[in-house]
Amino acid sequence: MFRVFQFCETCTRLWNGANMMSVRLASGDVPRSFRVAVLSNGGKGTSKSLAVIADRQSKFSKYADRFLINYSDSAQRNWQKLCTGFVKGHMDLHVLTTNNSCENTGGICMLATDYNWKNYPCHDGRTPLTVYSPPGLVDIFKHRTEIVRGMMNGHIRFTNSVQIDNTMCKVRNIVLKKSGDKKEYSPTDVYSYVFEMPAYDETNLRVHNNAVKQDGEDNRCDDVSEDHAVSDIQAGDRLRRDAILVIDCPSEDYLTSVIKNRQFQKYQRGGSVQACMVVHMSTSHILNSRRYRQFMKRFGEETQHLLLHEKCQTNVSPLVYNLNKVFSHLNKDIFPKLEKVPDPDLSPKVVNAANYMEFFYSPGNAHLRMNEEMQKYEWGDEKLESVPDLDAKLQYINKMSRIAKTDPRAYPQVIFLGTGGASITKNRNQPCIVVKVSEETSFIMDCGGGSYDQMAHFFNKDLETELAKVKMIFISHLHLDHHAGLQHVLKKCYEARKAHGMLTQPLYLMACRKLPAFYLQSVPEFYNLKEYYTFIDYFNPETFSPVLEALGLKFLSCDDVIHCPYSCGIVIKHEKGWSLAYTGDVYELTEAFIKSAKKCDLLIHEASYEDQMSRKRNINKHSCQSNAILNGQKIEAEFTVLSHLCRSSGGISTEILPRKSKFFTDKNFFAHDFTKINLTHRPILHLYNDLIYDIFGEKELIEKEKVLEKYNTRRKNFMFDYGV
Repeated sequence: MFRVFQFCETCTRLWNGANMMSVRLASGDVPRSFRVAVLSNGGKGTSKSLAVIADRQSKFSKYADRFLINYSDSAQRNWQKLCTGFVKGHMDLHVLTTNNSCENTGGICMLATDYNWKNYPCHDGRTPLTVYSPPGLVDIFKHRTEIVRGMMNGHIRFTNSVQIDNTMCKVRNIVLKKSGDKKEYSPTDVYSYVFEMPAYDETNLRVHNNAVKQDGEDNRCDDVSEDHAVSDIQAGDRLRRDAILVIDCPSEDYLTSVIKNRQFQKYQRGGSVQACMVVHMSTSHILNSRRYRQFMKRFGEETQHLLLHEKCQTNVSPLVYNLNKVFSHLNKDIFPKLEKVPDPDLSPKVVNAANYMEFFYSPGNAHLRMNEEMQKYEWGDEKLESVPDLDAKLQYINKMSRIAKTDPRAYPQVIFLGTGGASITKNRNQPCIVVKVSEETSFIMDCGGGSYDQMAHFFNKDLETELAKVKMIFISHLHLDHHAGLQHVLKKCYEARKAHGMLTQPLYLMACRKLPAFYLQSVPEFYNLKEYYTFIDYFNPETFSPVLEALGLKFLSCDDVIHCPYSCGIVIKHEKGWSLAYTGDVYELTEAFIKSAKKCDLLIHEASYEDQMSRKRNINKHSCQSNAILNGQKIEAEFTVLSHLCRSSGGISTEILPRKSKFFTDKNFFAHDFTKINLTHRPILHLYNDLIYDIFGEKELIEKEKVLEKYNTRRKNFMFDYGV
């Protein structure tokens, strides 16, 4: 069953009456505008996600509603970049999935966990988070404790019926059937969505806009009575109702269902409702086909068309790009430069979508734009110019590089695609590390949310080739920030191996046995994850032989570490003599891990907190920087890289750098997203660390000192962490 808002008598009368929008425009009771924001545009096989955001809450409803169309594993981070504070109390969140693919649903567990931990109240029978989807989706979540806990607490529910009515809009779904599917309800169904805005009178809107211009924005005729506003509308005035459509056609099997569906006729030329915007989610082949182009032409000339497909350019946020711009200026081998994607031309009526693009709508006004908040991050050149004697410092580092005989082509190459933790930050993705053992072989350690998107940004044109080279994925433990992106990566690795004719070479998934049982469920008739990997239980060393052979290793050990149940670190020793150890999340190292990792060439150690935050460490079973550095010394590691950098003191996010521990030496380095190092870089990494602090550290660290002083006076000290 679905929930319908209980409107007051006046609100119901206004909704059903033709003059409703005119009344609200005069009295200021409706959202003045709302926007459809692109969270992910589907480029290079990434997800296709949108957010529908109201810019003003109605007086007629106690709660504000928000809509997310498809919630991928990367949507939460992109969502936060787009509009910080989007999730708030007293707000209903609707997740609308167009189909049951893992690209569209990979982030739902994280979102459900967020709602459980934030403990949003459920008043008046409300369900703060509702997931609308074709049949079958709830079956893959029935074993996940985050979802079950949320459903039992009333925080989340799943439904196939989409009938949402509120003062902002009406939302309905249009069911698209696969060719040959005769079932009334099927997991292969695809949902398209329609957002219908209330009717408004164009003449009265012009009068209202003129009054606003004369009186000023702060005097919006809030004292105008409803009766007076209604009387302003004369018989014969033209009433207009606008709508936004989201149409998903994932394959040619659904093309006929889209083109011949009569429910779309209402919004096409001559229909009763004007489609001000249509979002098309499909493949470039289908969108460019003659039949689909003819379908698009049936909409009016005023309609804006936004296309989401695999050939859209995958632009990163300006913050990430400018940060990478600064880093790559220091060393293009250690910090490879990301591709600059220019802003698209927004003037045509048919536009390829870009991440952070927005369709802004208000009655009588609709246009595309890029998110304005992103412009404040255009500081790359300014940061570089602010460093005194930068060229001289770089010349010194280059001299030391020649003395150390660094070789950017040497293997193994360790690529940090995600160096953050469970708490979302704007410049650090959740954990993901790619280790290139050789030119033709690599493996992945942990796969947090957004890992595939990070791969798409880093590898760019070589993405499919690099995915085909992945022979093993290691998942250190069951916390969501370490495997939320696993389904998406597994699927894309499978597709890459298939395209390169390498399906006879298995992809090994090394993890706790509970992982596939709880988190890698398949949707019947839609996709089968079991086809994508060969499972290896890391508590069963007798089964490691295929992995040793695939990666060219002479030693592989997975040992317990103290964090949460079933947590393991990994130690590998290659036939060519080098060794690497990765702790995953860790509170304390066990003797078994210390013994296996003894004198390793490179230790990658979790360092969630600054040293002043030891209390959080004890609560959440993570490590401070000092713990990571001292553990590296205990192991006698040649070099220790600190990763998994979480939120800093007092809720201030570690945007660039945490405060450096007093134990820091020239054998330690802070990892950053899109960093690529090898063993020859070890003698000079600390020099880049110091230089990055010169560029970013001073002002931010002074502010952190002030916040920490207030923070330490608080009695409560809690850090959110995804649990199982």
